[in-house]
Amino acid sequence: KGDSVPEKWIGGLDDQLEYRFGPSDNVVRLVTNNTFVHTPIWNVITTIPGETDEKVVVSNHRDAWVLGAADPNSGSTVLLEVAKGFGELLKKGWKPKRTIIFGSWSGEE
Repeated sequence: KGDSVPEKWIGGLDDQLEYRFGPSDNVVRLVTNNTFVHTPIWNVITTIPGETDEKVVVSNHRDAWVLGAADPNSGSTVLLEVAKGFGELLKKGWKPKRTIIFGSWSGEE
């Protein structure tokens, strides 16, 4: 019913369906087969105390469902490099105005 989507949006099923904006009268029945388990996760958190009670949080997640290593690891690389830079400043006696909290989250997705 809706207008056609831009050509860049067309996926790999273009020979089987038309990609359009909604609305639609179609009904989809989706069945999933998931196994739910409880497993431990590990969050890594550290703090650089500041001069005030104000806080800045710098964080990223380490897990991924879809994009693999490209999703979390690009952010994790930046997080580690920023933390490394602050570590060098701390060695020289620098102290931040605000408390800085670094967090590396497992299980974000």
